[in-house]
Amino acid sequence: MQMSQTLQSVYSVYGDDPNLAELVEIFVSELPRRVETLQSHAEVEDWESFARVAHQINGNASSYGFPQLSTLAARIEYACRGSNSTKAILQSLDNFIEYCEQIRAGVPGKRIA
Repeated sequence: MQMSQTLQSVYSVYGDDPNLAELVEIFVSELPRRVETLQSHAEVEDWESFARVAHQINGNASSYGFPQLSTLAARIEYACRGSNSTKAILQSLDNFIEYCEQIRAGVPGKRIA
């Protein structure tokens, strides 16, 4: 029997903060473009640029209330800067992308206008 994996939505810890909610929304809306940038650097094995983008996402994710996303971005950066294999780096990227698919703006149970 094959089980279907249901992804849980992940919200910022600052999603209901009136001073940060709009910034969180912008961060979330830009996340797919950042993932594409990471994938582009990985395709050409530009690990320096790849690590730089992961570093930026790491800091931004933390600032906008996504601590687990920040941790996953840091893992990408460290995998890239260390002596890890391309396979290990790409696995870190896959884990990051899978988690990004769960990221949402706003707060659970509330729709964004």
